[in-house]
Amino acid sequence: MTPEQMELSRLRAENKRYQDDANDAEHVAELRHTAELWSEFGRVENYSASPLPGRDDVVQVSVNSARHDAPEVQAARQRHAQISREVELWLWVEKCFSSGQWAPGFAHDEAFGRAAELSAAQAAGELQSLMPDGGYTDGAIAVPPRPSSVIPTSRRTHNGRRR
Repeated sequence: MTPEQMELSRLRAENKRYQDDANDAEHVAELRHTAELWSEFGRVENYSASPLPGRDDVVQVSVNSARHDAPEVQAARQRHAQISREVELWLWVEKCFSSGQWAPGFAHDEAFGRAAELSAAQAAGELQSLMPDGGYTDGAIAVPPRPSSVIPTSRRTHNGRRR
């Protein structure tokens, strides 16, 4: 098979996938709704500028839209905030293990507080994770009894990879 034929075959398979999506009315409606919400960011009338208290050199630009107050948008914002907090903790833990020392970014009590918060959300079935079953959180939550005496170390598996 020539490279051109391989590319044509790949494009046909990709097109079939999009055709399948286009035939799914529920999926199309969800995409349309998402596009309508995102289109609010393109409307000039949704933006306002106001002075920033105590600063003469900058202004605060805000976007305000009644559509963004909808419950599903608020739920998405809450989910995004929780995922951001989870990933931020995960990246900090990874830095600690990579460097073999406490990394900047969190004070010990902040890290343990964040871990406890995410652990409680997971236990209550309220964790909004990027990984099924809270995999990021499982990897990031390890609350030792005395945080000031613990220095993270990297453990290696039988094939030399970190775990």
